Amino acid sequence: MDERNIPVLATIPRSGTWFLRYAISFLAHLQRGGRITDQLTGTVFGRRWGAEFNFRDFEGGPLFEQAGLRGVDYMFIGHCVCPGFRSSEPVTTPWNSLGFHVRGYDYFGEGWDYANIGVEPIGSRGRRHHVFVDHREMEVGALLGRFRAALVYREPIEQAASYKWYSAQHRDPAFRYFRGEPVAGMSFEKYLLECALPSYAKQFLSFQRMAQDFPAAVRLIRYADLMADSRKVVAGLLDHLLGEGHRRDFLEDAIHLARRDHLRAIEEGMGKSLDGTGALQRGHIRGARDDARSGDRALRRQAMDFLSELGVDTSLFEDSTASSPPSDTAPASARDARSVSSILS
Repeated sequence: MDERNIPVLATIPRSGTWFLRYAISFLAHLQRGGRITDQLTGTVFGRRWGAEFNFRDFEGGPLFEQAGLRGVDYMFIGHCVCPGFRSSEPVTTPWNSLGFHVRGYDYFGEGWDYANIGVEPIGSRGRRHHVFVDHREMEVGALLGRFRAALVYREPIEQAASYKWYSAQHRDPAFRYFRGEPVAGMSFEKYLLECALPSYAKQFLSFQRMAQDFPAAVRLIRYADLMADSRKVVAGLLDHLLGEGHRRDFLEDAIHLARRDHLRAIEEGMGKSLDGTGALQRGHIRGARDDARSGDRALRRQAMDFLSELGVDTSLFEDSTASSPPSDTAPASARDARSVSSILS
């Protein structure tokens, strides 16, 4: 395996990770002659006599076989700091003062066993297996400009509201509690400023900087755009990560099959979630409830100031924030405004 050339499709948590995992896996399976039956309509996609997609053993990577799309062996689809960033970032910068409030934001930097990284086979081809990945070689490849990466990012307030809901429902106490306090009982403002935004900024800044240094290699993709025109955005991601010219005859079908109501129908039929947790009622594919404070414009301005002070280019969120609904919650004067320095101290 040439780790220097592994395409990296990263997401901020709750920014379409499982949609992308399934859509791209479906595409690879169909391109290899497999079939997938729509559980809601009975429509068969792909070759009618091809092998059916193996949902029951699908665990979600984070490495995915991609021989059905092009000559690369694997693609990474998950959460990580941009390869190459750590090797080029001085240790004295504010970035190093930030921390992730829970594990899962940075697969390659959280001490995972690199000799045992899960690989999702294409559809029904073989069984899930594991490979060794030298993440140091990924760093080298990134600094040489040999890699391709993209980050799909959700508007920060929306992401925080979704992740707070998800964490409060999680079966792992590491997600349900922050410094001993139940996430479910935390105010949205506290969760936003002390948990969600520092973690968001730490991951986002790595891709923002690498996109500035290597604009041909790293791209930033808005989650809102992915949801608005999935076919166009996924096609663009594949062109960027795998190169133009490969066939994508089944891309529209793959995206259709990765729709939320279809994945939920598959979950119900199996009696477990498809996101690897096995928890039918608490999986990633479940929709999140919006927090009552997530539409508070004053809190949104405070959040943007927080991110801007850390170096995040908040203009990248402008289209999303402009469409946010107004809120009838307490005005800013009723809250204890906090700065970046006070949160990080």
